[in-house]
Parts: sequence; structure tokens; C-alpha cells
Amino acid sequence: MDKKISNIVIFKTIKSLLFVTAIFVLYGCAKKEEPVVATIGEESITVSDFVMSYENASGHLKPGATIDTKKRSYLDFMINEKLLAKKGYQLGLDKSTWILAETEELRQELMVDALLEADVRSKIKVTPDEIKAEINKSKVTFKFRYWPENNLENAQKVAQRMREVGYAETVDELQNNNPERRRIDPNLLISDYVDYQQISPEILQAIENLPFGEISDPVKISDNYLIFQVLDIRRSAVTTNEYKSQASRFEQIIFYRKYGEMVKKYVVDMMTPLEVKTKAEAFNLLAPALVEWEKNFDIKRGVFLLDVKNAADKFTAMAKLRDNFDAEFFTWRDGSVSIGEFLPYFKTRYVNPETAKSDDYRTILDYAIQLSIRDYFSVQRAKDRDLADAPNVQKGLKTWQDKWVFEASASHITKKMPFTDNDLIDFYTNFNDKYVVNKEKGPVLDYDAPQVKNDAMIHKKIQLLQQTCDSLRNVFPVNINQDVLDTIKVVQFKNNPWATTRFYRAGTNRPIFPTVSENWKLANP
Repeated sequence: MDKKISNIVIFKTIKSLLFVTAIFVLYGCAKKEEPVVATIGEESITVSDFVMSYENASGHLKPGATIDTKKRSYLDFMINEKLLAKKGYQLGLDKSTWILAETEELRQELMVDALLEADVRSKIKVTPDEIKAEINKSKVTFKFRYWPENNLENAQKVAQRMREVGYAETVDELQNNNPERRRIDPNLLISDYVDYQQISPEILQAIENLPFGEISDPVKISDNYLIFQVLDIRRSAVTTNEYKSQASRFEQIIFYRKYGEMVKKYVVDMMTPLEVKTKAEAFNLLAPALVEWEKNFDIKRGVFLLDVKNAADKFTAMAKLRDNFDAEFFTWRDGSVSIGEFLPYFKTRYVNPETAKSDDYRTILDYAIQLSIRDYFSVQRAKDRDLADAPNVQKGLKTWQDKWVFEASASHITKKMPFTDNDLIDFYTNFNDKYVVNKEKGPVLDYDAPQVKNDAMIHKKIQLLQQTCDSLRNVFPVNINQDVLDTIKVVQFKNNPWATTRFYRAGTNRPIFPTVSENWKLANP
């Protein structure tokens, strides 16, 4: 039976389409003459490249006693990765199957980013009056209590009873008449004082205009119906200085709320007229093939489409999917899309491998298909406007491709590296204080412990990579603009130097900007 994509599904896909746009702003709006902090041959690391990578990286990757030495240490790691990437390009590692697949997937993401920038983000305006009203709104806090019921009919009866005899009295009646309800402690269903940013939009809508002491209508939140009563409302005055100091933060809050609302409308307006219907037969081919792939292939670096194309006949579900590439996967207002045409847009990351064991697997896969169909039409729209060639798309692709080629290059260089017991003993002898948690008790691990073995092997790999980088500097001259580096301001946590703030692109496990490999922290343990 055909399955039509409903508005409910369309609305559910909004969250994953709200890509983090900071990376787009960085790529698309950077000045042409942006200061360069280092050059590696003809390549450069700009100030924004450095800041985005540095501020998203682990504190362990920033060794040094001062902020200046931390910045220099991190920049050296970035330079090393650029050098090794150049070596990888020389070896043709950029043509690796997994890198080509990752690049194509990222290309689609960045094209949609560019589409949303042109059609949504660039059209959003936030006025001073909106900012002032938002700040005033934040100064109102609510204290409320609530009672849950598991269906609307009961909730309506309880709400009416509360209006007749009182909230507390009704709760007492409910608990006296039903032993199961006695397990609920009403004191745990009372909020602290919270502002509108600390509660969900559904709760805010239920209480913000609810007169003090009155009972709300039931509100469905998740699987329950909640009944609210406001206990207190506090309003704080706002000083002129607060308006000035908080304006930027609240401008961003308003901006991204508008962005979410406009993207929601944009997706609905795009998808609804298309009248998309998926084919049940195609779904029934994809589901078992995906399960078979997850069980038998390296899905971490695996490429589902290519693995299906090349699957041996013993993988019966994958072979059957391959043999039906010409069959329709979905139809839409102006035509149809075959299985073979759809699979390049199908994101296996939308389906966690663990869900294959779940009773809800088919539901989860159905949702993943809807997301991928949305991606298909979004990318087609971006292609029609030649957004694949947009500067921000090309910059983003090059940045991540360099990172992936570095990873492939590092693996290639170290894959045949010998590692002996003597290497292990030498590492432990030199760095056993790394495993000391109590000076009186000494190391907590001996040299033969798995963690020590792993660290020792990584340390030797890093030494080999550093030697390679030193040699590559003769081929690709490196220049560091120390004056520029000294002027760069970066976020640092005073109380915890190891603290990390990392931002990911929504709907993916990809950071908004690549950071250097965690292995560099073992360069000097």
C-alpha cells in the first residue's frame, strides 16, 4: 500500500533540518582579506579557521602554561594535519571510497544550508523593540504546580473537580480513592521560579495568561495530560544597563526562534504540494537489506549504497535490493524516483544500528526515509540554483576533505609501524607518572595494562607522524604570523582548563568545524 507523507511527518522533520548556521556564517560571510595566522605551501589557516577549531577542541589538546603557549601548541597540531593532508593528496587518498561518500553527503548538507541562507535566514530581521520586549519577558518568573492524567477524558473531569472544590482537595480525593495515585508525591509536582526560557512552549502557553490560582485546561505533553495552577508570579525591573548588556544575547534568541518558525513553514510549503507517496514494496526491500548490512559490514566507514552494489549473492536481502534498483521508491506530483535514484540521498545515520533490535525499527526506518526524501527535494532545489558552487559550500567541503585526507594519510603512514615490548617498556618507564593518582601509592597501572599499551602505541604513531611532518616542511614551507596569533582572542575556562564546549550540526554527529585529532595529546604525555 502506498504511504503518503503527512503534515505530521513534515513537522517532525523540522528539527533535523535546523542545521547549525554558525559554520555557514563563517564560510559565507568571511571577508576576502581575512587575516591569515599560518601558511602551509599555498594553503592558509585563517583567524576564523583557528578560532572555530580551537574553541571546539578538548582542553587536553592545548598544552601550555599560558594562553599564548596553548594557542601556539594547538596551531602546530593544525599545521601538522595540513602537512599530512597534503601528503595524502599526493598519494591519491582523497579518492578513497569513504572520503568520496562523506564528501558527497556533506555537499548535500552545505547546499541545503546555502538554500536556507538565501530563502530564510537572510530575510529575518529583529527590531530594537522586539529585543526590549523579550528582555522584559525574561524578567517574569512563574511558580506553578501541575497534576498528570493519562487520558483527556479523565483530565477534563479532574480539572473541573479542581475548579469546584480546589486543587489540593481534588488531589487528596484522587489519592484517597486510588492506592496507585498515592505513589505520587504532590510536592514533587511544584516548580521552582522559572522564566519562559526554562520551560517548554506548551507549558508557557498554558500558564502565561492563566490568572493566579485558576485551573488550566488539560495540556497534552508527551504521553500525559497536565493540569496547571499558577501559585505565584514575580516581575523584576530592568535597568538601562541591562538592556544594553543583554541586547545581543536576546537578539540571537529572537533570531533563532524566528528561524525555526520560518524553516518549518518553508519545509511545509515545499513538501505539501509535492504529494509524495512511498511504495510499500520498496520499503520492504530496504528494511531487511539495511539490517543485513548493519550485521555484516563495517558501517562506521561503510557506504551502504556501494556495499549494496557490490554485495555477494550470499547477502540475499542486499542482493535483492540491488536487483530492484529500477523499481519505484516513491512517487510525487510530477513523476517518480527509483530505488537507485533515492539511495544516494538515504542517510544511514538517521537509523541507529541498535534500533534494528527494536520493535519500533520499522517506525524509525519510516521516519528516516521521510527525512531522506525531504533531503532529496531540498538538494534538487539547491542544484537548480547552482548552489553547489557557492563559496561557502566549496570552503566547507575543502575544510572537511582536508581533515578526512589527513586521517587517511595518518593511517597509511603508520599502518606498518612496528611495535615491540621494548617500545611499551620504554614508554612506561618515561611516562609512568601519567598514571599516578596518589604520589604515595605510585602508578595505578603497570606497563602491561591495556590503557598503557594503547597510549604507548598512539605515542609512537604520533612520533612517526611528527617526523614525517618535519620532513614535509622542506616540501611545503610553513610560515606562522606570530603577530596575528598574538591578537587572537579565544574563550578559556578559568575554573577548569580541561572544559570543552563542542557544537554539532543538528541531525548529524558532525561538529560544525573539524578539530585536531585527540591523539595529538599523546605527543608529550
